[in-house]
Amino acid sequence: MQVSALGADAGAQTANHLSKRAADKHLLALPLQALIVRPSLVLAAAGASSRALLTWASLPLVPLPAGGQQSLQPIAVEDLSAGLVALATDDAAAAAFDGQRIAMVGPRPSAWPRTWPRCAMPCGCRAQPPSPSPRP
Repeated sequence: MQVSALGADAGAQTANHLSKRAADKHLLALPLQALIVRPSLVLAAAGASSRALLTWASLPLVPLPAGGQQSLQPIAVEDLSAGLVALATDDAAAAAFDGQRIAMVGPRPSAWPRTWPRCAMPCGCRAQPPSPSPRP
């Protein structure tokens, strides 16, 4: 099992996503049982993404690129961990997902302004309400 990332697909553009996509392709080409787990944004008190979001949240005005219409589906680190353990310890599940890429996401998608407060919660912080940024 390899933990990759959402976005490490045919449309990958960043160096991070491109390298993960290459590693995913390599693993799946090997003659062994394998699966790729692609988590969305992972929310965790000590997580790098969560810390970056909290830094952003501390700004007096929080900009929302593209007007905040992006749909996000973050997953709590505890939920991601439980899913990984289940896949690693359940032979039937591992066999059922052999050779596949599995998206691990939170329970439901929501627009960035609704997701924003949930990003701050694992750290026990209160995020500034986000504001749409002007479009060019």
